[in-house]
Order: sequence, then structure tokens, then C-alpha cells
Amino acid sequence: LHSSSRGPWAVACRSLVSSSRALQSGTAAAEHVEGRPSDLPPGLSANEVHPPNIAQLKMLGLAAALPFVGFGFLDNFLMILFGDFIDGTLCVRFSLSTMAAAAIGNTISDAAGIFSGGAVEQLATRCGVEEPPMSREQRQMRITKTWLYSGQVIGILIGCTLGCCPLLWLDPEAAIKLKTEKMQSVIFQKATDKVSEMMHAEAAMLMFVDKDKGDLYARNVTKNLHCIRWRMEDGFIGHAARTGKFVNVADVHEESFYDPKLHDNFMGTGMVVRSLLCMPVWSKGEVLGVICVLNKQEGGAFTNRDEDILSAISTHVAITITDSAHNFDDILDNCEKSVNKQGAPQWNTATLQRRKTLFEPVLKGMGNLLEAESTALMLLDEEHGELYTEEP
Repeated sequence: LHSSSRGPWAVACRSLVSSSRALQSGTAAAEHVEGRPSDLPPGLSANEVHPPNIAQLKMLGLAAALPFVGFGFLDNFLMILFGDFIDGTLCVRFSLSTMAAAAIGNTISDAAGIFSGGAVEQLATRCGVEEPPMSREQRQMRITKTWLYSGQVIGILIGCTLGCCPLLWLDPEAAIKLKTEKMQSVIFQKATDKVSEMMHAEAAMLMFVDKDKGDLYARNVTKNLHCIRWRMEDGFIGHAARTGKFVNVADVHEESFYDPKLHDNFMGTGMVVRSLLCMPVWSKGEVLGVICVLNKQEGGAFTNRDEDILSAISTHVAITITDSAHNFDDILDNCEKSVNKQGAPQWNTATLQRRKTLFEPVLKGMGNLLEAESTALMLLDEEHGELYTEEP
């Protein structure tokens, strides 16, 4: 057909030729996009598919990795934050395990990851990172799947590693401390009630030293008392905490530490203190607290046996504070059995203090009487076969 042709037939023919050319051009473009170039080399059929080039594969791997970086980051980041929070709150309150906290935290983080995946993909698309156009046959090729899955694996590894950043500032021991304190509180409360029963005392309490405030606070008490704070300078309890020596008083009214405001209405409960036994709790050379029992029910003072047993319990309280693996129930049972036996067991703390209280004035008196420069009491160590002196 020539451009100089005239008439409706000529116009129709030109339109048909233009449409045919456009269709051929579109087919060639589609074939090029689908991986089927129109200009095939000799020996290659139109049905054969070229594998994606290296640029397409790299873009595919990058596009596959980015969403998984975001998902992995949020998954670990939120799981650690929520897991730590739950471990220090719900797990302490309801005595759940750390694994339960991890499971709940992981559930929350996975739910958040579902919503975050689309946002990361949209952000990547805005930055120009998106999967390259490929035909269905190209996507099914082994090399294509290898790059796709490799990108996803690398992305999740990078994301999860970055998501561990809360571990840099979170205290891993905080939840353990809270759980330990709760467990110790239950153990010590049982011990306090048991001590009152074993000693036939009207009341008992376990007080600890607060180094920051410089006073004592009642952590566990029997039902007829309530938890308060106690100054280190006040009464027999403060004296035992300051000096580290136990106090056994048959009648508080006859002692210099007696204070009507403190002892005639103890802790505001209306209890009148008549007799008391306070035993310090030692650990690593310092006083951690005081166990105190009040008012022997049979009247009079607490006995040497009471001193020995309370000294043993104070030792095990100190051990439990530093090592909760010890079975406190067994300790209490053994102490309760010793109450029913004749003769007090020889526990170190009470025995040594009574020995010093008895022997030191005797040795000093002997030195004055004999006009000696010094006196000493030598004790026999049967195990090593030698004599030794105790520190004053």
C-alpha cells in the first residue's frame, strides 16, 4: 500500500497494517519480559527459557532478605522485652517458669511480626528494592529458588541478631532475684511461725538490716505482730544488730535498754514484752539481721537450749539467703526434734559467746590476783593434737 492511496479501502488497509505492527511489537516486548527474546539465536527454539541473569538474582535475593530482616528484628526485640517484663511480673506473681515467659513473649512478637512484614516490604519498594520481573518458568528454576531462600535465611539471621540488642541493657538477674526473694519470703515466714511454736514464745519476727537507711525492717512476723522498721539505736533488738551478740533477757524491766514506749506496747499491738531472745544472723563477717522471740509462755527466761537452737536456725537463715538450694523444711524438722531431746546440741555461736562471757572475767580476775602480766586459757584440739587460744 502506498501513502498516496486514497479512499476508504486505503484507510482501512493502513489501519490493519498499523494494528499488525503494534501486535508484533507487543508480542516481542512480552517475550522479552518473559525471558523469551524475539531474536533467538540459531538452534534455540522459542519454547526454551533463559535462566535469570546475575543482576536479577541479586535483586531477588535482596528483595527477599529485607522483609525477613524486619521480621527477625521485631521477633527477637519484642520477645526479649516482653519476656523479661512477664518474667519479672506474672511469673513472680503466679510462680510461672521462665520458659512460660519466653513462650508468651514469643507469641506477642510473632503477632506483631505479621503486621510488620507488609510495612517493611512497602518501605523496600519505596527505596527501589523489589523483585525483578520473571516468568513463571524462571521462578521455578533451582537457581532462582536458591537465591530466594538464601536471601530469606540471611535476612532472618541479620534481623534476629540485631533484635538481640535489648540484652545490652536488660538485667538478666532481675527476675531471678525477684523469684528468689518471693521463695525466701515464703520459707522465712514458715520458719518464723515454726520458731515461735518451738520456743513456746508468744511472738517471733525476722528482721533484716537495711544498709541504705541504716535501720532494721521486719520482713517476716507472726500473726500477732505487723511489719515495721526499727532503729539500730533502740532497745535490745538494735543492740543485737549493732554488736552481733545475742541477747537473752528474763525481765526487760530490769535492764538499761528497757523503754516503756517500745516494750509496753510493742509495735503498737498492745503486747507487753516481758522476756525476749534476740539472735543475730551472720554472713561473711557481718550481721544481716536478727531473729527475735518474745515472751516465754511458761514464764521466766529462754533457756540455753533455746539459745542453741535459735543460733542454729540463724545460721541456716544466712545460708538460705546466699544459697536457696538448702532444704529449710529439713532444717526446721531437725531443730524441732532437738527440742524434745535431753541436753542442748553444741551450736557454735551461742556456745562461744557464753564461754567468753564466763571465762574472760575469770581470767582477768586471776591475773589481778596473781599480779600476772597476762593470762590465757589453752584449749585442746583433739583432732590436730594441739593447744589453741580463742580470739577475744
